[in-house]
Amino acid sequence: NKDELHAVGPRGEELATIPIEGALGFDWEAIAIGPGPETGVSYVYIGDIGDNLGLRSTISLLRFPEPDVSDPPESIAEFDTLRLTYPEGPEDAEAMWIDPLTGDAFVVTKRQQNGLAVVYRATAESLDALEPTPLTPIAQFRFPEKVFVTAADVTADGSVVAWRGYEEVWMWVR
Repeated sequence: NKDELHAVGPRGEELATIPIEGALGFDWEAIAIGPGPETGVSYVYIGDIGDNLGLRSTISLLRFPEPDVSDPPESIAEFDTLRLTYPEGPEDAEAMWIDPLTGDAFVVTKRQQNGLAVVYRATAESLDALEPTPLTPIAQFRFPEKVFVTAADVTADGSVVAWRGYEEVWMWVR
C-alpha cells in the first residue's frame, strides 16, 4: 500500500488522504493519537510494528502533529521516526496505543510465547528520534490457543483501554 494517512469521519466517510513523503513503511499495523513533545499539540503515531517472520531488529513509530483535515496539507514531509527494540529479540505485534495522560507508548505482541501476549512500554521521556528506545515488558496475559491481540486503543481521557482479537474485545477500566 502507499504510505499515506486516511482521515475518516464518524460515519466512515473519507475526509482526506494525505501522502507521507519519505516514509519507509515495512508493516504498518496501528495508528494512535496522543500527546507529543510539544505541550498542547495532538500527534499522530503510526505503528510500523508488524513482523510476521520475526526478522526485525527494530520496529518504529512515525510521529507528527495531527493535520487539520478540514484544510489538509498536500503531504506530510516532516515526522519523527522513533525506533523501538524488544529486550529479547524480534516480536510480532499489531496492537499499539499512546497513553493520553503520560504520552507513553504501549505495544502488545500478537503472537504468543508460551501462550502469553506481552505488553511493552516506552515512556514518553525515553522516546528519541536519534537512538533506539528499549521497550520494557510490563505485563503478560494468557489467552486460549489461536486467540491473538490484533488492535488496541485507549479512550481520550485515558480511563479505558481496549484490545481487539479476531472475534473478541477486551476492555479494562484504568
